[in-house]
Amino acid sequence: MNVNDNIGKKVTVHPHNKQWTSEHSGMCETLYLDLVDKVKPVATKLVRIFPSSILPPELNAGGKEVLVLEGTFQDQRGEYPVGSYIRFPPGTKQEAFSDSGCLLFVKTWQFAPMDRKEVNIDAFHAEMKRPRKRPGVVLQPLYGDSREDVRIEHWERNHRLIIHQCNGLEVLVLSGEFYEPSASYKPHSWVRMPPSRPLKVV
Repeated sequence: MNVNDNIGKKVTVHPHNKQWTSEHSGMCETLYLDLVDKVKPVATKLVRIFPSSILPPELNAGGKEVLVLEGTFQDQRGEYPVGSYIRFPPGTKQEAFSDSGCLLFVKTWQFAPMDRKEVNIDAFHAEMKRPRKRPGVVLQPLYGDSREDVRIEHWERNHRLIIHQCNGLEVLVLSGEFYEPSASYKPHSWVRMPPSRPLKVV
């Protein structure tokens, strides 16, 4: 099963309009935003873990990237409250659960094979920076390397902007709302722009 696997095509997903898939005997549900390979799932998804659920142990063979959107995510290492941005490198073993329930934004199998850098930060309180060439925008860098740039962007109200990313762009709305000429995006809406196609916010 592939989902939105053509990276040359723009994709938008509004979770409140989609059917989620129950997994692990009803302990969680998943909404795939994109999925390239079911065996080695290069995937972007929203995962809702229900209260008092314990998921089967897993080996994150291709690495896993997580942003906790609601509640508290837990594993054998400790707790990750709302706002936690975590990178589990390839080969990480995990026994995930949630006492209170949580909603996660998750990306899997998108690490470089030799990437072994662990990250666990409070994304919502990361250092803020004002880029000189982007007035009306405040950035919170979360992670960056030669392959990707992960950040939170705050846009001023009624601010118009164009974002150019030659290698493509993904945006998950955390709060507020923004508009394109042909669409609107609310919290947890997701858009993926193909390489060299800008995102125009009006």
